[in-house]
Amino acid sequence: MKFISDRLKPGDWLAIRSETPFGIGIQVVLGSYTNHNAIIVWYLGEWWVIEAIQPRSVMVRLTDYEAEIERMGLVVRVLRVPDQSDEVREAVGLYAVTHFVGVKYPLSTLRMVWYRFFNNLPFKIKGTWCTRIPWRSWCAVVYGVMDRPDGKVKKNETPRTVENRLVAGVLVDVTRRVMSPTGRKK
Repeated sequence: MKFISDRLKPGDWLAIRSETPFGIGIQVVLGSYTNHNAIIVWYLGEWWVIEAIQPRSVMVRLTDYEAEIERMGLVVRVLRVPDQSDEVREAVGLYAVTHFVGVKYPLSTLRMVWYRFFNNLPFKIKGTWCTRIPWRSWCAVVYGVMDRPDGKVKKNETPRTVENRLVAGVLVDVTRRVMSPTGRKK
């Protein structure tokens, strides 16, 4: 699948499922379909993906990321925060670029157990992981944007939290509008 670049918006989320042993381990521990999140940004006239991978988070050209999706056989969904202006979306992307590129990524499978079984801790776990990059970028620009309609606030977000926000309508799935087998409009 290829991205239809003129339909993307800064701040779009990637929700990714991989069949690697690490990816499957995350899915099992979290009880989620996906195991990875990233954010799409428009920066210096190009589309980029910012993601947390070991040992440090990176910013990758979208075209290179497409090749990685194909090479690894990843299942990718594109999610979007609805009802936000272009200015807000650009601010979210800039926040991600200036705060999350090159940040240490301390994730381990053991740490994922903490996220699953101590998911409602009254404090934030220190560190940056894949979901935290788009989540915190959005929350830094739009207060409360990731809160559920029933008021639930998450302190330690995971791919499962993102799936729950999709179900709650906080995020919408725009994959069919922004991806196609050829990267061309349907």
